[in-house]
Amino acid sequence: MAQVTVRMHSKQTCAIYDRFGRLMFGNETLPKDVLEYVVFERVLTFSHS
Repeated sequence: MAQVTVRMHSKQTCAIYDRFGRLMFGNETLPKDVLEYVVFERVLTFSHS
């Protein structure tokens, strides 16, 4: 099995609107610092073993 962990530090905006287009949560102009970890994993098999 092989596994890679990627650390991503970015600035993101989040704005949630209702069905009438009114802002319910967040701010689309003020970015926030976000730190994410993404893990990629794969099973490695060898066909000659």
